Amino acid sequence: MGDSYFIHYAVFLMDSGSKPYVDFRDVNLPGAYAEDWLVMHVLGSGALAERIYDLALSAIALLAMLYLSPRRLRFAGLFAGCMFFLVHTRDGPRQVGQRDLSIAVFVLLAFALSFAAIRSGRRWPHLLAGILLGVGAMVKPVVVVFAVPLLIGPWIAGESSALLLIASGL
Repeated sequence: MGDSYFIHYAVFLMDSGSKPYVDFRDVNLPGAYAEDWLVMHVLGSGALAERIYDLALSAIALLAMLYLSPRRLRFAGLFAGCMFFLVHTRDGPRQVGQRDLSIAVFVLLAFALSFAAIRSGRRWPHLLAGILLGVGAMVKPVVVVFAVPLLIGPWIAGESSALLLIASGL
């Protein structure tokens, strides 16, 4: 069984008045609880809600990959998005609601926003990209590693002010 079931149970305990790290021991960061809490209170607490959440994240990842691919290579973005979905779903119901899927989508969206900012000349998408990486780091801190290429891209494109926006979002 995957760790999403344990997080789901931890959120259930928190809704019942228990305090994480005090009343029960768990090694997850607060972002994992917040993400599952949002899914439980918006979509419901059943297995169908987790599957809908996974499909929504997969669709967002597909759209981000389509946007990241050059116009003449849109098929490559479509192929990458479909492969991403197939690899994620190959393990079946055990992998529903995994934290790794959500942080992968946060990283993909951050890069898509950074690309959008560079392509359009606007600066505010850089701030949203930094915020998305910060939210992903609240789920798993390893996401901070992706801040390095996200900061280097605008610097290479000559947008030094974007570095401050991305860093302030983190």
